[in-house]
Amino acid sequence: MIQKILLADDNPELLSTCSELLQGYGFKVCTAGNFAELEKAFVTETPDLLICDIMFGDHETGPDFYKRITESGRMPKVPVVYVSGLVDSRTERPFVNESEVAMYSKPFNIEKLVADIRAVSSSVHSARAA
Repeated sequence: MIQKILLADDNPELLSTCSELLQGYGFKVCTAGNFAELEKAFVTETPDLLICDIMFGDHETGPDFYKRITESGRMPKVPVVYVSGLVDSRTERPFVNESEVAMYSKPFNIEKLVADIRAVSSSVHSARAA
């Protein structure tokens, strides 16, 4: 069950607004405004889901960071949602079946995102319990 979300973006307004909205839906939310905070939060918070900007940082993208950190063996793989102004309706990819990666355009529809998180939540929980 997805209960704790780590939200990573270099836009403080987006972090604040999305954090409040997701908390309103009953999720525990921790935030990171840069890669150092993201890496620390990944270790200390052990999130069930990562929502991360694609173009997050000057030298590394969100997907690059996630791949590096999970392949190092120091962090568990968790489902990830990438959000970006570079994604549009043609390239959006919601969670489907047991997919562990989704992409949403900015600004994203929070209700649609929450519905997709809840729909995939039970399959993620089942896979982790096995």
